[in-house]
Amino acid sequence: MYPCKIREDQTTKTVIPEFKYLPNPLQSKIFEAEAVVTCDCCEQEVDVYYTGGIYAIEEVEYLCPTCIHIGAAAKKYDGTFQQDLINDKNVVNANFTEEVMCRTPGYVSWQGNNWMAHCSDYCAFIGYVGWSELVELGITEQFENYTGFSNEELSESLMNNGHHQGYLFQCLECGLYVLYSDFS
Repeated sequence: MYPCKIREDQTTKTVIPEFKYLPNPLQSKIFEAEAVVTCDCCEQEVDVYYTGGIYAIEEVEYLCPTCIHIGAAAKKYDGTFQQDLINDKNVVNANFTEEVMCRTPGYVSWQGNNWMAHCSDYCAFIGYVGWSELVELGITEQFENYTGFSNEELSESLMNNGHHQGYLFQCLECGLYVLYSDFS
C-alpha cells in the first residue's frame, strides 16, 4: 500500500480507493484528513475519513473511504449517500445508480445533496464553487445550468461558502461541466 499525498508536507496512511464519480476526494473536500478517528463501520483507525453523513436511520459520525467504496457502510446502515438523482432518465445501467447511491460519498449541501447525471451516466463531482471559481476555471459559458438562474444572476449571487452555493460536476462521457446550486 502506498501513502496518499495530500499536501506538500503531509501524507496519509489510509489508502483512498478510486471513486468513479469522485476523482479528487481530498481536493474536493469530501474527505477530511485532520485527525485519526475510528470508522463507525469497520471500527479501524484511519487518518482519512468522511463526516458528510448518510441518509439512514442511525447516526454515523465517521466513515473510512474503503467502507464507503465497497458498499459496507450503506449496507450496514441501510442507507444511501445521495438524497436524490437529477436528470437520470437516460442512465440505463442499474449498476451506475447503485454505485453513486451506495458507494460514492455525498457532498455537503444546504438542502440535501442531489447527484447530477448527463448523457447516459452520472457525473463526477468536481467541487464546491461560486461564480469566481467558475471564472478562474474559464467555464462561465460552457456548462449545463441546473440552478434555475441566468448566468447574470449567478454572477451576482453564487458564492463559494456563501448563502448561494454552487456544486460543480463534469460529465464522464462528453466532458461538459454541469452546475447545480442551492441556498442556505
